[in-house]
Amino acid sequence: MPMVLGTRTLVQTDRHNDLLQIGRLIAEDEPVSAQGVAGVHGDIQSLVTDGICRSDLLSAGLKATLKDLDFQNSYSDYEAWSQQMISADRFLTHALTCRPTDGDFWVRLAMVRWSIGELPEEQAFLMRMSHKFAPAKQNVIRARMVQWSRLSSDTLNAVKIELSSDIQVMLMKFSTKEVAVIINAGSPQFKSAVYQASLIIPQTRRDQLKDAVAVDFPPAQN
Repeated sequence: MPMVLGTRTLVQTDRHNDLLQIGRLIAEDEPVSAQGVAGVHGDIQSLVTDGICRSDLLSAGLKATLKDLDFQNSYSDYEAWSQQMISADRFLTHALTCRPTDGDFWVRLAMVRWSIGELPEEQAFLMRMSHKFAPAKQNVIRARMVQWSRLSSDTLNAVKIELSSDIQVMLMKFSTKEVAVIINAGSPQFKSAVYQASLIIPQTRRDQLKDAVAVDFPPAQN
């Protein structure tokens, strides 16, 4: 059996070598072209159709899928954008069958579903699952903050505990510059949630943030 598994791994690595290379370039912040990413569409979809759950291939597939979405534009080519959204949804659904406790996959699926159309109950569920499985991973929290900052009041009100927890981590752990970028681009309802969560952070940290962030932080509570 070990020999069979080893052979299968080698075959999969060889077959999906282009995908692994694209994933590595993206991870290293090296430039990749839209054509290069499009060239691994078949590799990504074969992970789904063949039921492949190797973590390195899923990771590369996620990176390539997200990069491909960056290249798409619903205004200039709606059909291509729509098709890629469907493909991304299919890949992420498969990835979650492989790794249902991966908080990053949950929030990425939330992003894709939101782009198609926000359903508050669905978004609340996906974001809650992401928080459940990655409550303290800062890279996943960063992804969730992007999503929190654009969700509707109906969604945010359904997940107040998870939202407040993430905001507090952001306010305390992220750099002032990063906090400013996230909050200043956020919706009014998100900024309101930031205001409420800031009530319990130390005054010294609030003072560091107040000049950079478009939220009037309240005085420290006694």
